[in-house]
Amino acid sequence: DVGYSIIQTLDSGFVIAGYTKSFSPGADKEIYTLKVGNNGGFLWQDTYGNPTKDDEGKDVFELPSGELFFTGYTGNGAGQSDVFAFIATQGGSWTPSSASYGEYGDDIAFANLYSSGHNFLIAGYTNTVIWSNGFDDAMVIFQDSIVPGPYQKVILFNDSLAGIGKNDLVNNTVYIYPNPFHSSTRLFFPDNIRTEEMKLYLFDAVGRGINFKTKNINNRIELFLNEQ
Repeated sequence: DVGYSIIQTLDSGFVIAGYTKSFSPGADKEIYTLKVGNNGGFLWQDTYGNPTKDDEGKDVFELPSGELFFTGYTGNGAGQSDVFAFIATQGGSWTPSSASYGEYGDDIAFANLYSSGHNFLIAGYTNTVIWSNGFDDAMVIFQDSIVPGPYQKVILFNDSLAGIGKNDLVNNTVYIYPNPFHSSTRLFFPDNIRTEEMKLYLFDAVGRGINFKTKNINNRIELFLNEQ
């Protein structure tokens, strides 16, 4: 049973998104959500997913309504894995608002948010051939509602790096500390990642680019915001 993301809700509780095998009807992974109070006391839990294929919850965001916006992936999609999004009530109950997004390859979400422009944003990666260059490309999906149907907007950040194998970064952990930060932070990469060959881009909450300076130390990058 794994928790990938945790947020503090407006009522001072904490909601966690991840996956479970303990509460799965089979041997597969099921999306697992739970909430505890500010003293750690258990409040509720729920599972979602296909009973024969892997499903994982990767991130959760509290909407202004108090409802909970979950994203991750489902193995029961058009391709191998599809981005999966759904909205639950404050009490964790499923609502009719759910959808999967994907094509013929792997399409997986890792993070989400609800913007001031009333859009649902989902960030992840795709290796669907009709979208990507055949490698794992970063992907951002914009939706004004979570319903089945065509994507309203998909933005890809792709390249054609042949030297990086499938999931080299996905299967490793990158740590950012402190996060959030005001003037500087540090990014810690696995030993097999060459940070001197990386390009970093930093954006604010509305998508504007932010100027910064970096210092590479072995597999660590120190990032400093430029003074205005």
